[in-house]
Amino acid sequence: MIFMNAHRPSFDWRARQGLALISLISLISLGACGMPVDPGTDTGVPRRDTGVSADTGIVEDSGVIEDTGAPADVQPADSGVVDDVPSDVPSCTPRCEGRVCGDDGCGSVCGMCGGGATCTAMGTCTLTGMMGGGQFSITAVQGTINARNGSGGEWDVGINMTFRLPDPKVCITIGSGREECSGFINNTITPTWAFRFPSGVDAAQLTGGMLRVRLADDDTAFDDPICAIAPAMVSAMDVTAMRFEHRCALGSVIFRLTPR
Repeated sequence: MIFMNAHRPSFDWRARQGLALISLISLISLGACGMPVDPGTDTGVPRRDTGVSADTGIVEDSGVIEDTGAPADVQPADSGVVDDVPSDVPSCTPRCEGRVCGDDGCGSVCGMCGGGATCTAMGTCTLTGMMGGGQFSITAVQGTINARNGSGGEWDVGINMTFRLPDPKVCITIGSGREECSGFINNTITPTWAFRFPSGVDAAQLTGGMLRVRLADDDTAFDDPICAIAPAMVSAMDVTAMRFEHRCALGSVIFRLTPR
């Protein structure tokens, strides 16, 4: 009994050693046969570097937005130059025919009314009011006559065939009204009348060509024409200045305007 008990511990130790060795060999065999190995487990076997990085095609989103310092919404600078301006856009042509004042259709005016007159829708200057619409009195002030008539001769033949200068007078007609004439001045080519005509005239009639003027050499039988009857060309500036001049080939007359 004593002999058997002495050798049992030695047998058991060797048996355990054998079993441990068998288990180790089994584990090594399984690893060599391709069984998956946990990448976190260090097997003690060095790994081979193939030099190839595995690309999974997936971009990792870190969740962090990089700040470059530039504004997110940058608008292009305005140079103030319009690039697409059609080159074939026609320029505006003012429409002032028959008008002396008012809108020209292009953002400007055809003219201005003077002497307190206002512009009508028809583009004429007018004053409202007195004596049948006449707002100015017309006064013949002075004239200038050529020393020779239209034929190059003397204006008048006197007693004993003496030749004399003309006896000028001035006449006006307003619209369809009757003609009104001043008195004549004897033997002069520089008459001075200071004659105020009975009828009044407004700015629209003056600038609209409704005032007609005639200048003549007053004679017993008939008048010799100096300036044949023709419309007086009066501008809005003339109305403002209260003065205008009527001219023809053989003479001229200056008129003064007086508000009525």
